[in-house]
Amino acid sequence: VTVVNTYEDGEKITFERIKASDYSFVLTDSVPHSVMDFLKQYDPELKKTQTFYLPAKEDGAVRLNYLYWSQNKKE
Repeated sequence: VTVVNTYEDGEKITFERIKASDYSFVLTDSVPHSVMDFLKQYDPELKKTQTFYLPAKEDGAVRLNYLYWSQNKKE
């Protein structure tokens, strides 16, 4: 798990890390519009990207658990 702060790390590093990751969890209320624009082009169906707006603490863990089990059902 890598936490990326686009405001501190810059867009270039953020985009590189998104491309290199298996899944990206994005807090939509905490990123610049350029990140969401990039994601719309890079992952238009949001298969690798999970977006959250004002998430509860456990939302990320719940979504990751869902992704893990739904991916393993296909194999």
